[in-house]
Amino acid sequence: MSSVPVPGGVQHNVAMTERTLLLLRHAKSSWAEVMPDRERPLNRRGRRDAAAVGELLAKRGVRADVALLSPAERTRETWRRAADAGAVATAVVESDVLYDAESADIVDVLRGLPDDVTTVIVVAHFPGIPETVAYLSEGRGSEAAWDAVRSGFPTAGLATLILEGAWADIDALGAELVRFDVPRG
Repeated sequence: MSSVPVPGGVQHNVAMTERTLLLLRHAKSSWAEVMPDRERPLNRRGRRDAAAVGELLAKRGVRADVALLSPAERTRETWRRAADAGAVATAVVESDVLYDAESADIVDVLRGLPDDVTTVIVVAHFPGIPETVAYLSEGRGSEAAWDAVRSGFPTAGLATLILEGAWADIDALGAELVRFDVPRG
């Protein structure tokens, strides 16, 4: 199991606590220069869209306990620009596991979260982010959100899932997809 250290995190038994999981595909990256994949920054549209994500989260009053980021520059920049535009996370943690992660890797990281964490945003990559949405919610939730996800999961796509119970049991619990947004700036 991959554990992600979260400042102030405490593992303890939790009955049926509602948790919010936001899965964000990084905003559009630049291919203007030849460079290692991890170093690619956002392009102009990506910078605008990342800010639009932050504005949307602020408008909804979303306050994450932790933002989990892939160490790629485009994911870190997506979060920085979202935070500059109003997105809030008490802790921001980079995890090498989230770079090029499959759904199993992302779920493994989530399983390691402490029980006092109730709202998490994961900023990572395609195809791991949409695969995780599909794996955890298996078609449950808002039909409108599912229709949007099925038509594609573009850059800056943001899925909001709700689940009940402990992070350690996320596989057994499953989740419901309640929203899918593609903020554009």
